[in-house]
Amino acid sequence: DQKNCTNLIKIVKKHPSAWPFLVPVDPVKAGAPTYFDVVKNPWILEPLKSAFPYYTSVKAFMSDLQLVFDNCYLFNSPDHAVSLAARQVEK
Repeated sequence: DQKNCTNLIKIVKKHPSAWPFLVPVDPVKAGAPTYFDVVKNPWILEPLKSAFPYYTSVKAFMSDLQLVFDNCYLFNSPDHAVSLAARQVEK
């Protein structure tokens, strides 16, 4: 339900390792010029809370939440600091 999803996103955003997922990737600042060539559906945590009323199901919400981390794993190597952060947040 909406309350549980809203609470979940608050908890995830407050996680100490969530910092890479709070703002959109800037390929120049991140030194990742091919980011948007690789990641076709970029997503971050911030819009999830405000977009919740537009989701048709909790499953759709959870799918977008997972997309944040899947994008990270798609672009970064498993031992990259951002991938390590994603695994910490997913726990």
